[in-house]
Amino acid sequence: MKYDLEHYGQYLAECEKSKNTIEKYLRDVRTFLIFSGERELSKEIILEYKKLLIEEYRTSSVNSMLIAVNGYLSWIGRDDLRVRVCRMQRLIFREEERELTREECQRLLMTANRENRGRLFCILQTIAGTGMRIGELKYLTAETLEERKIRIDFKGKVRIILIPRSLLIILKDYCRKHKIKEGSIFRSRNGR
Repeated sequence: MKYDLEHYGQYLAECEKSKNTIEKYLRDVRTFLIFSGERELSKEIILEYKKLLIEEYRTSSVNSMLIAVNGYLSWIGRDDLRVRVCRMQRLIFREEERELTREECQRLLMTANRENRGRLFCILQTIAGTGMRIGELKYLTAETLEERKIRIDFKGKVRIILIPRSLLIILKDYCRKHKIKEGSIFRSRNGR
């Protein structure tokens, strides 16, 4: 049986999957196909592959790989070979060891301030004050400061983050000092 990953990639693009998702799915399916080798695909092979993944990866990674393989199996008309993903219990709170303590956060802020790294200081204040992710900082613009809220539109989901007054004062001061009147607040040295 010939496995045509190029056409599967085209199918994923037609399903409006992002470029990164397509690359990941193709990588995961290619890894599975290498594992299965020349053997005829069967439920036993898929379960054997699932067991191997469980031994080597975290549950969330196993599930994302199985989702890619299941999608491929559906595409080739073999829904009968699909396997269940692993059950995961959602963590409502992060583990304490992964959280910064208030003291650690203050130390980071003081160090950035002491070393005259104003941009880093403001980024740390923004993340700590809003819960934003690093990749979402591009949505923080001079215009959003006027609205006092940030609208993050990512992967088809919209999130609104309100800017606390204390952070607003810090960010407006930063914009004034750096003559930022429009666009992203945190830019690289070359203006990106």
